Amino acid sequence: MFLTPYFVQENNQFHFTRAQASNFAKGIAGDFNPIHDEDNSRFCVPGDLLFAVMLQQEGISRSMEFTFSGMVTEGTELHINHESEENKAVVDENDKVYLACTVRAKTVRMPSLSKK
Repeated sequence: MFLTPYFVQENNQFHFTRAQASNFAKGIAGDFNPIHDEDNSRFCVPGDLLFAVMLQQEGISRSMEFTFSGMVTEGTELHINHESEENKAVVDENDKVYLACTVRAKTVRMPSLSKK
């Protein structure tokens, strides 16, 4: 899976366009929920995409716990906040948490998620 076409990375921040998120939802995740349609007034980025970007940037572990706590809209600037080695979260510029992650084992990086 190649994530590069599905989000914009600038410095330590990333965001999603409606087209990127909608294309990921339909083409990769098989998620045809209307809330992921580009023209939907209540549009939001699919959680699968937020989850995949976090795994790409932070790696994967045998024991991970994720909590989704907010809906990301187009253009929301996000970054990963490292509260500790075990606790990380995808947050916006105001530190609103959208996805929290607790890691309880060794982490392995997944560079193949970003290769073309």
